[in-house]
Amino acid sequence: MTNTNEKAGVWETIYKEQGYRAKYPSEDIIRFMAKNFYGFKDRKSVKILDLGCGPGKDSWFLAREGFDVYGIEQSESAIEMARARFANDGLKGTFIAGDAKELHFGQEFFDAVIDDVSLQHNSIKEISEVLSGCSSVLKKGGMMCSILRSKDDYIFRERLGKEIEPGTLVGISEGESSNCGIMHFFDAEEIKMLFSHAGFSEVGIEKFDRTVNGMARAISHYIVSARK
Repeated sequence: MTNTNEKAGVWETIYKEQGYRAKYPSEDIIRFMAKNFYGFKDRKSVKILDLGCGPGKDSWFLAREGFDVYGIEQSESAIEMARARFANDGLKGTFIAGDAKELHFGQEFFDAVIDDVSLQHNSIKEISEVLSGCSSVLKKGGMMCSILRSKDDYIFRERLGKEIEPGTLVGISEGESSNCGIMHFFDAEEIKMLFSHAGFSEVGIEKFDRTVNGMARAISHYIVSARK
């Protein structure tokens, strides 16, 4: 099983070598925020945790929209990039280099947690631990949005990596997810079970697919919207 230091090393290498993998926010994160948080008059009072924030593409959008943004990421290089981008654009945000399994913010601190394809880079046990931590730091009624890779994805269907436990691959050999270490692929029932066990009372699931290689293969994701 990939340990915490190995995972941190994987992402540190990626961000050192590639820099920004993406500079702009996910449309699904934008939709989630617009639906659930744009009605707040005082957006600065709304605390948002960007889980596995990378260089801060989603945090950047959230800060520009006026929210109080916190990001946690294992890669020191990514955190430095996020801080530099915020400083350059005159934005305020709090960025911490650390493990998502160790959220030292105190209970019921955040109004929302967003996870843009970060949670999936863990084993099943670790995913459960991270979700429990997210539930703990969310206020009662707070929400989490998570974008997760589906088992209908071509990488999992073709087993383009070594399966080390049900649904979890390492050593993915091609595509945008190659060299990303461990990746778990989900089904809807597993998502409901994991989020429910972590303390979320409402779990909504949508799905989106897009094709590559002349529509020969499908990249498949779930969008999860859960309320504590």
